[in-house]
Amino acid sequence: MSADEQRDERLTRIETKIDSLSQAVVNIARLDERVIALLSQMEDYDKRQQIQSERISRMYDRIIELEKGSMSVRVIEKVSYIIGSAAVASAFWFLQSRF
Repeated sequence: MSADEQRDERLTRIETKIDSLSQAVVNIARLDERVIALLSQMEDYDKRQQIQSERISRMYDRIIELEKGSMSVRVIEKVSYIIGSAAVASAFWFLQSRF
């Protein structure tokens, strides 16, 4: 093998290695783009989750307010039943004493 052939073979191996390195760099760049896209999606999911969490919290607060309001409605309802029953009983007593 002459010196020119050795040099050509050596250059061919170097070119092959450079080609494989450039292919590896391209693959790394693709992976990097995928990772960036996934991170962006994760940020969107986190934002959506935060929005849903806030909505649930507001709904929970509203339910607590409604339960407090329904407590007073229940008390008013019971008082009105008592007053209504007393009125009916008074009416019967009044009518019974008249006749």
